[in-house]
Amino acid sequence: MNCLTADSIYLFLEGELSPAEASRVRAHCARCAPCTEAVAERRQLNQAAQNLTAWPVPSDFARQITARLFPERLSLRRALWTAAAGTAGIVSALFLVFLLSGLSLLNFLMSLNQTILSGLRDLTLYGAKLVKLLTLLAKVFTRFSGFMWDNLAHLSGLPSFQLQAALVGITVLLIITLYFGVKRLFPVGEKS
Repeated sequence: MNCLTADSIYLFLEGELSPAEASRVRAHCARCAPCTEAVAERRQLNQAAQNLTAWPVPSDFARQITARLFPERLSLRRALWTAAAGTAGIVSALFLVFLLSGLSLLNFLMSLNQTILSGLRDLTLYGAKLVKLLTLLAKVFTRFSGFMWDNLAHLSGLPSFQLQAALVGITVLLIITLYFGVKRLFPVGEKS
């Protein structure tokens, strides 16, 4: 057995290991002095932590911390200082880019203007594409829901309730099978 890891030592001390694993740890400690010393040190540390007195926490401790992290109102003075700092940062960054670019002020302003305008043009183009995509999705959804509604209306014309329930159950099972089949074919996340 290799030397013990810190996790295995803590699990051993807390009694979280299985009896077989705990006996392996004991057997290893009997032959390995560094691991025996590490277990003894961590045992002392655990005992010291358990003997600490409870630290008194005010009853509204959570509210006090939340109030400090997220003040309820942002004062006008603080908002103006924040806006001024942001503006100064942007102006400073632009001035630094101007100095490093080696362009004249007019050429720099023209290139900055072109960059901003091309960014706005691209943004409006992507915005228009997004609106078109959402419109198409809405049309597909309305057609699909109309199709489903019509077929449910035809389903109610079937002779028996048991047949209707069986068809709905089979449809639900097919949809679930299709969902998990597609999910398995196209893994998402770390597996992909």
